[in-house]
Amino acid sequence: MNAQPQEIELSEDQKIEQAIFGREVADFIEHDRIGRYLIEKAKEDIQEAATELLTVDPSDISKVRLIQNKAAVANAVRNWLGQAVQDGRNAELLLQEQRDGLGNG
Repeated sequence: MNAQPQEIELSEDQKIEQAIFGREVADFIEHDRIGRYLIEKAKEDIQEAATELLTVDPSDISKVRLIQNKAAVANAVRNWLGQAVQDGRNAELLLQEQRDGLGNG
């Protein structure tokens, strides 16, 4: 069994949609006050969790897990948004390569 993730070839329409979505997400997190708020709150939650982990009783497993989960959720939100932006940029690059005659798709 092959454990390597396989790249899925996207159609040109899918690449365009992905590029547009990536730009929308980038605009959301850079210019929309709700987007900026979400990113800032995620950053704060991660920092607070790191600080809490410095002082929590290490034998209090449930408390340690709760703090770790708080940071993991905040980090996941940042990662999801960041991945959407990166996927959009990658799609834009692929489209540009195709238009420049460098791509094979």
